[in-house]
Amino acid sequence: MPAPHADAPRRALLTALAHFLGAQFLFVLVDATSKYLVRDFPVPAVVWARYFFFLLFMAAYVALARDRRLLATRRPGLQLARGAILTLFSIFLVAALKYLPQAEATAISFVAPLLILVLAGPLLGERVGWARWTAAGAGFAGMLIIVRPGSGLATIGVAFALATLVCNASLQLTSRKLALSEHPITTVLISSLVGTVAATALLPFGLPDRWPDLWQATLFLSFGVTGSLSHLLLMRAYRLAPVSFIAPFIYLHVVQATVAGLVFFGQFPDATTLAGIAVILASGVAIAAYEQRRGR
Repeated sequence: MPAPHADAPRRALLTALAHFLGAQFLFVLVDATSKYLVRDFPVPAVVWARYFFFLLFMAAYVALARDRRLLATRRPGLQLARGAILTLFSIFLVAALKYLPQAEATAISFVAPLLILVLAGPLLGERVGWARWTAAGAGFAGMLIIVRPGSGLATIGVAFALATLVCNASLQLTSRKLALSEHPITTVLISSLVGTVAATALLPFGLPDRWPDLWQATLFLSFGVTGSLSHLLLMRAYRLAPVSFIAPFIYLHVVQATVAGLVFFGQFPDATTLAGIAVILASGVAIAAYEQRRGR
């Protein structure tokens, strides 16, 4: 007869998976909300709202926690750098969503995890084997299929998406370094603060020409809840389960973005673009499974 706590690790993994999928769903909602609002409001205004209400929610969370250690950082320079990179990432992503369907913009940015596998060698001193090189090459090929000539995608949108890709890779690398010494709440709080300051400085270059109506104002306010809860759920998931368990599910985000694009905007990729997305998904899941087996 199994011990009473025998199912505890399994329950923890299932709880972590539920938290992770919930975080991904909220990230998709944040992007969909941004894509909807950027049709009527300038990119700087939408980015500012994302960070300002995100900061308010996180500040309230830290205040309720009453833990001063959450306000301390051992690496202020790297924290500021991460906040700046995250701000650029948001600006480029919102701009890409203005010109591209959500599925395509998300798929291009999701080549970043594969790029990180290659950059982990020279930048982090990790060994990069043939499997990582193969996965990164396949993911890049999938991206080329999506942005191929004749795809009908706006050139400026593709440029913004590629800039998002570079920022995403840099963001993951700095986050990985900070995770070794910093509390995740501290990192999220500082990033929201840096993003709010930077977005406020850029706001004069993209002031809206009118006030939002009630529905649009509700969507702007929703950034505080969806943005903060997505990060908190993500951190909770990584606290309950190892990265090797969660990694294969990361690429479900692209699937969710494709569904969101269809449901909210009536946009669905053509067959060739779907093939490119499938290549990125397959390469990502394959290398995640490989890394998981190697870890065991």
